[in-house]
Amino acid sequence: MKIGIIGLGSIGQRHIRILRELGNVDIAALRTKKGTLKKLPDDLLYVKEYMNPEVFYSLNLDGIIISNPTSLHIESMKIPLKKGIPVFVEKPMTTSIEEIKKLKNYDKSKVMVGFCLRYNEIIKTVKSFISSGEIGKIYKANLYCGHFLPFWHKYADYKQEYFSVKSLGGGVLRTLSHELDTTHYFFGKIRELCSSIEKLSDLEINVEDNSYIICRMHNNCLVTIELDYLNPICNRKGIIFGSKGVLEYSFSEGISFIDYKGEIRKIMGNKNIDNNKMYVEQMKHFIKLIMKKEKPVCSYEDGLYVMQIIEAAEKSMKLKSWQTVGV
Repeated sequence: MKIGIIGLGSIGQRHIRILRELGNVDIAALRTKKGTLKKLPDDLLYVKEYMNPEVFYSLNLDGIIISNPTSLHIESMKIPLKKGIPVFVEKPMTTSIEEIKKLKNYDKSKVMVGFCLRYNEIIKTVKSFISSGEIGKIYKANLYCGHFLPFWHKYADYKQEYFSVKSLGGGVLRTLSHELDTTHYFFGKIRELCSSIEKLSDLEINVEDNSYIICRMHNNCLVTIELDYLNPICNRKGIIFGSKGVLEYSFSEGISFIDYKGEIRKIMGNKNIDNNKMYVEQMKHFIKLIMKKEKPVCSYEDGLYVMQIIEAAEKSMKLKSWQTVGV
């Protein structure tokens, strides 16, 4: 199997290392060398590099991974979609819905969007718990993710990274959009939302570093989503209130449930959780998609819906009002 990759930042490198471990995959990279990585690390020298797109696409590639800056995703998707090549595109799918319109004449059924938390053991367990009915009717929930931006990639100048630059599709709302997809994954679609999206810190960036969104779901529960570039400790967690009790999850503590008798049940600890496993499972799934054995877990339509949430949140902030999603 031959897989091409466009974009060799930290996440792109992770994907190809995983593909190497999975075996029987030849990897080719289409590069501009305009990013941070000018020369491949020693352990990636097996990757064949190409600067010419025509030569790259003449390799009879079975699949394409797109992990370059968000602002370049749509243009990078055009050729493989035209050729009918399955595409894995990192989240968020693009910077705007207006950009997505450029793909309206293409078949997107083979597009898989990289919301990797759908493969995470904690998120999958919470999803199963909700679906089982053990928590009862959902009343409300809060999802949070935050990490101090300069701590993300200590090998690079945070001010130059895509997540810090508006023109590259940066900002906390897009960069940490996993929680937007997780909200959809857990609770269904959003009826309306209101938001506060601002730059609060002294970080040298031209994008927002804090986002707070209140969502009223179609099943009438309330979900708040908090995202920031400010937390010195990388933290991803959530709390869900239901009619039978309260479920709490944390990527540092695991999952616990407390019912209304005050009994606490530990559902999952965190000691044996390997966060790299979700990326491995994601790449395994992409290979199965290429082999026509499975459909995308996170589809083009899911990626589009996250963009609809983002744009509704931005419109809410601008107009200071509640906004519907997808209208």
